[in-house]
Amino acid sequence: MKTTDARYAAFARLLEDGTLLRDKKVTFGRLCRMAGAPRIALDRLLRRELGCSGPALLAAYRRTTVRLLED
Repeated sequence: MKTTDARYAAFARLLEDGTLLRDKKVTFGRLCRMAGAPRIALDRLLRRELGCSGPALLAAYRRTTVRLLED
């Protein structure tokens, strides 16, 4: 069984995958499933650690990725 830290790290690695970020069908919930992390628990952890929800973090990563690709 993965620990919370391992799930958090797996989620972070998935966020770094530009292909996943460009796919608008990939939701926060889907990324959580791919990372093996319970959606609600990871969302709470992100809110506590980063001050934003999982879906908001995903949206921010997408905006940043699009800007970087346009430059």
